[in-house]
Amino acid sequence: MRRVEISAHARSDIQYLRNWLAERSPGASKRATKAIVAAAKSLADFPERGRQTLAGVRELAFPFGSGGYVLQYFVTGNRVVIARVFHSLERR
Repeated sequence: MRRVEISAHARSDIQYLRNWLAERSPGASKRATKAIVAAAKSLADFPERGRQTLAGVRELAFPFGSGGYVLQYFVTGNRVVIARVFHSLERR
C-alpha cells in the first residue's frame, strides 16, 4: 500500500471546486468532496488504475453528477502524489 499525498495545487483545486459548488448546492459540495477524497484514497491500493498521460503523469477520471472529476497524479516510490484536481468539463 502506498501513501497518498495531496499537493498544495491540488488542495487549492479542491477548495475552488468546493466553493464553486457550495454556492449552487451545499449538499452536492459535500458529496463531491467525499467522492474526490475516496478516489484519492483508492490510489493507495491501486495506483496504476488511472490512465497514463504525459511521462510519469496519470489521470483518474470518475463520475459525479452530470460530469465527473479528474485527478492528475504521479507515483514515486511508495507515494502517490495528487498534483491537480479538476472537473471533467474544464479545459486542461
